[in-house]
Amino acid sequence: MVSVMDLPLASPPPLPSVPPPEELDEEGYMIRKDSPAVVAQESRWSSCTDSSG
Repeated sequence: MVSVMDLPLASPPPLPSVPPPEELDEEGYMIRKDSPAVVAQESRWSSCTDSSG
């Protein structure tokens, strides 16, 4: 029965625990950016912007 009471109390804490998981997403995003495919696309964008600018 005490576990049930603990569950509700632990419910609120999960909120702050959500931000940490975001770090993983950030890392994945960074890795994707590091990808050569993304880098090449970024380079092209820079060239297009430089030419247009």
